[in-house]
Amino acid sequence: MKKLKNISKSDLFIILSCLFLGTLFIIYACRLIYFYRQEHSKLKIDSKTLFSEYLIDKDFIQEKKSTKHIYKGMDVNNCVTYSGIMFRIVSIDNGNIKLVTDSNQTSLVMTYDNVDYQDTYTSTWLNDIFLTNLKDYDKLLIKTNTCIDTLDEYEKSECKKYYKDSYVGLLSIYEYLEAGANNSYLNNGSYFWLSNKNTTGNYWYVFDVGGLSDKSKTEVTYHSYGVRPTITLSKKTILLGGNGTLDDPYRIFNNDNKLLVNRDLNEYVKYNNYLWRIIGKDSDNNVKLVMDTKIDTELTYSDSDNNYLNSNIYNYLNNEFYNSLDNKEYLVNHVWANGLYNKDNLFDYNKLHDNEIEAYIGLLNIGDLSLYDYDNYFMMTRSANNMEYSMQNKKIFTDLVSKSLDIRPVIYLKGTLKIKGKGTKEEPFEIEGE
Repeated sequence: MKKLKNISKSDLFIILSCLFLGTLFIIYACRLIYFYRQEHSKLKIDSKTLFSEYLIDKDFIQEKKSTKHIYKGMDVNNCVTYSGIMFRIVSIDNGNIKLVTDSNQTSLVMTYDNVDYQDTYTSTWLNDIFLTNLKDYDKLLIKTNTCIDTLDEYEKSECKKYYKDSYVGLLSIYEYLEAGANNSYLNNGSYFWLSNKNTTGNYWYVFDVGGLSDKSKTEVTYHSYGVRPTITLSKKTILLGGNGTLDDPYRIFNNDNKLLVNRDLNEYVKYNNYLWRIIGKDSDNNVKLVMDTKIDTELTYSDSDNNYLNSNIYNYLNNEFYNSLDNKEYLVNHVWANGLYNKDNLFDYNKLHDNEIEAYIGLLNIGDLSLYDYDNYFMMTRSANNMEYSMQNKKIFTDLVSKSLDIRPVIYLKGTLKIKGKGTKEEPFEIEGE
């Protein structure tokens, strides 16, 4: 037998280096494949995977407190789409998933008097207006726990008192702080209400740069801020797809209905070469839509009168603009709220209906959805003589009717209309007729 030749030290070093580098390559290649599959895993549409179990197993950017998982920070894939609304996952507690809307859904004065959270205008709106637009809420949702601790100072702590008798609530100071406050996904660059008040009855809110304040009203000033509803998905909720990003949010409900009345909020409809967004429906199943742009008419709201029927805007929209439309038979001549919203009626949004008018085309009112999509436009809500509400810099203002601002037309279409398309901005629904 021939003896093996001696291996030089340099050759041995090369061989060992190659083995080491090869081993490293295999290890990191396997890790890369593993984490890629974890990040890009897709659920089949007929999956029976429980949403909360999937989240706890797959998501890593969480803080765990006993049975509760809390989502924190800025870079979090916690997006969920439901009934046409983008939500963010706040926490998972005993399998139930708490969500908050990614953006403000409307703007309201929280309350006029020193009242408990459940008696505020906002709480009423959440459960009388917002809730009715959520698909199968009685099957998918459970009653949400809304923290109503009274606080004169804020700090990270545990809530001591909850309101548990409604499906929709608001975020608390504690939840905002737990997520990372202004250094979290909850900071959306706008003012919005929280569920806690101080001992004088002022409710806490988040302002645009992410700070907290309780200066919500004085003897002469009452602020109207954004409303970001919270809901809680049942632990039995099934995940249908998505990966939690803004581009591909988690999905828990599929809607393939081809009647306009059964479509989701915020879906797009093409009508007379304009894009419109669904913002609700009435008791007769007529569908409410707002134009997904603004019209610059260069008109003042009115010469002196803030009643919509006597305004330059009404005359333009219900004459010149209306006459330019085709398929007018799809439009509904509707009743519109045109009442006052001020200190005299305690800023009760229901008082808007104290004065009602009929028109084919109206404007957005305080309490409507989609107020925050654009800035610098007049609303239909009246403040006082010669004063009208407007949306500017993501907040509600009052302006003289003699001022010139843009407008966003609002219409009602028959809910029985048949549609085709995807309902996206790129591929909006097209109306096929009745």
